[in-house]
Amino acid sequence: MQLRGKEYSPEFVRKNLDPSRIRLQRERKGWTGKKLANRVGVSPSAISQIERGVSTPGLDTIVDLGAKLDVPIGFFLERDSNTRIGLDRCHFRSNRGVPQYERRQSIADASLLIQLATTLVKDHGIQFPEEKISGFADQVPEVDKSTPVAKMEDFAIELRDHWGLGRGPIPDLVSLLESRGVFVFPLPDSDYEEVDAFSVWHEGRPMTLLGHEKAASRDRLDAAHELCHLALHSDAERDLKAIEDQAFRFGGAFLAPRESFLPECPSRWNRTAFLRLKERWRMSMQALVRRAYDLGKLSESSYRNANIELRKRLAENGEEEGEWQPERPSMIQQAISLLEDEITLGGLAHSVGVHGSDRRELLDKIVDDEVLDQIDKGPSTVDKKGQFVTRREDDSDPPKTERGDAD
Repeated sequence: MQLRGKEYSPEFVRKNLDPSRIRLQRERKGWTGKKLANRVGVSPSAISQIERGVSTPGLDTIVDLGAKLDVPIGFFLERDSNTRIGLDRCHFRSNRGVPQYERRQSIADASLLIQLATTLVKDHGIQFPEEKISGFADQVPEVDKSTPVAKMEDFAIELRDHWGLGRGPIPDLVSLLESRGVFVFPLPDSDYEEVDAFSVWHEGRPMTLLGHEKAASRDRLDAAHELCHLALHSDAERDLKAIEDQAFRFGGAFLAPRESFLPECPSRWNRTAFLRLKERWRMSMQALVRRAYDLGKLSESSYRNANIELRKRLAENGEEEGEWQPERPSMIQQAISLLEDEITLGGLAHSVGVHGSDRRELLDKIVDDEVLDQIDKGPSTVDKKGQFVTRREDDSDPPKTERGDAD
């Protein structure tokens, strides 16, 4: 269903209800079914039956669900597109002990961002860059938990060659991923302390969510780590140490290729020398030390001494020295800036089904305040340097990506 009006009656919502969206918003708030049941004043089994589509809620219950879940009741309407992400299809970079509800909460936020992107494509003719990962994935051997970690060095270089990157440092990894068709979204502030990042293929589109509450250097390694999952692990088992070790090694090799990194790397731990490497390769000193150790450049004792000093300085200062501002996604911002004279913030919020007051929370890490302000005030003065998002010039269907769902 394509949503047009601003308000919907409980009768209309009941008739066109998508019960999975009740669960989506419940998980987005981090609530259990029991907690929602207590808020609404029904039994937990009633909520379970409603979310599974076994029973249909009454009109008063629909209104109460919207009020307690902080969304307009139109949020619960069925949509034309499937934006729901399955937990079993996601690769999480997180503490293995993180509660499932916390993972589901992060996935629920991602689902709304996908819905926003889908609306921009279908309703406004936006063309996001074609994804450039599956073409590479189809050319390399299958990777599973038995694949040697050292093989990730080769895969990382092969992907660099596939993308024409050479062997030097990558100035802005997030921008690179977006230009290759990856949706990069932030995890909302402070909600998911144990979730560093996760990635998933959805409806033929690769996407990754990054937690921007940490240092920028860690953010980049997380992004490279998730790139490995998207390119090589779409069919691999989730949450296995062997798979995570592969992704970590791939990430280091993709950011700092062996043949160009090794000649610059000292054979002994030296903080000043590794700080210079950090500035050049835009990786944390801790990651660079590990990279040097993995490649046999640092001895075990030098590697141990480096980590002792780095941990001590981190404890004293709160963060590693030599950090920079995190890289910000720009794909959605570019799309919105193309539509600055045609859309409003309220309209964007309505397309996703949230209250207008929630739009900042949804967009503030992916769209500059200047752009959001200008949407409702007139033509934007946003610098469109590096623009890779465009609009269709006709009414033809948007181009298909190379890959279907990776289940």
